[in-house]
Amino acid sequence: MPNERTKSGPPTFGRYRHNNPPYDGLSADTLAHMLSSEGAETTKDQLRRWHRSGLLPSPNVVHLGRGKGTESYYPESAFEQAKAIHAALQIDRNLDSVGWRLWWAGFEVDERYWRPALYDTAAWADTILEMIRHYLDPVDGSERDDDALAEEFDRILDAAFEVLSKNTATKKIRSALGRDRFKEFLPQILRMGIGQFQDLSTKPELYDPDRVALARIFDVAMGLQPARQNIIGGHGPWLDGDIAPILATVSALLGADTVRATLAATTDFEISAARREFGTVIQIVEIVFDTVIPIYGKDVLGFKRLAQLHRQMSPRDTATLFVLWLKIRPTFGPLANQFIADNQNIVIAIQTAPMGIQFDPASIRETKAVFPYDESKMQ
Repeated sequence: MPNERTKSGPPTFGRYRHNNPPYDGLSADTLAHMLSSEGAETTKDQLRRWHRSGLLPSPNVVHLGRGKGTESYYPESAFEQAKAIHAALQIDRNLDSVGWRLWWAGFEVDERYWRPALYDTAAWADTILEMIRHYLDPVDGSERDDDALAEEFDRILDAAFEVLSKNTATKKIRSALGRDRFKEFLPQILRMGIGQFQDLSTKPELYDPDRVALARIFDVAMGLQPARQNIIGGHGPWLDGDIAPILATVSALLGADTVRATLAATTDFEISAARREFGTVIQIVEIVFDTVIPIYGKDVLGFKRLAQLHRQMSPRDTATLFVLWLKIRPTFGPLANQFIADNQNIVIAIQTAPMGIQFDPASIRETKAVFPYDESKMQ
């Protein structure tokens, strides 16, 4: 039978039977009791609805004998997954949202909760990028009124500036930059998205004042000043030099193909691997934020902005960053040997432990990201 499995096999989302009780999983009664004892009140009927919805692995249904009915046994991993379902439902009762949150957290759910979301996000991202090209990459010979287009784009930048006030983390970017500097910063970020960012200046060899000013705007917006200024235990700062070459590389990768084409060319195995990678990157940022700031009393590494932004992201925001990560991971992912070779002294001590990722603050003294740029020319 297609859905049949042995006791050692992985859980599936099909319905299957086992005729040799007792089964070594958790009975529905036991699982419901375990959940309720931890404050996640759950009934057997709820468990049944969850596995039929593809949010929870289906149980092994054991025949107890003639006239004795059946008993459902869930794999032991279902306990943590059911707790996560219960917690997610306290935030949002929409099962599509719950399914996405579970998948993003690393649980296996039916693909209908993540595959359509990724493709819808990819299509949405391509639409937005095409709109950006409309304003930043005029088609030669068009009959558009360039002045009118520039005014329209300026209104869009004003609207974006106002929208940022609705989110605590982005509100800090808005406050730090002010309207005028924000309207210089955002077009550069948009150019990155369509593959047109090459440098902070059209004449980078001149190190002109406008370029220096824009470089500092990036530092303010991205919260990088602490990483360039703060000393920890007599060592640091960990970041110096020009980030423009890295931004240019990212831009080239983002502009190389459509997001949909990249997603279509990515296998399910690679998507799962990329999900773990991206989740680890975010986890490291948050661990650094939660560990280092309380110890030193300041954002010594410049990770605070990133952690704040992530914690306030919606599922759509997360999905958008993830599909963009698929485009840049060949160069910046864990298997990207060239970036590691160019930055051999990035040696933050990150260890995998039973309770998750651990960060050793003492290793900061060995940490430095070096980019090819003469910092003295920025003065």
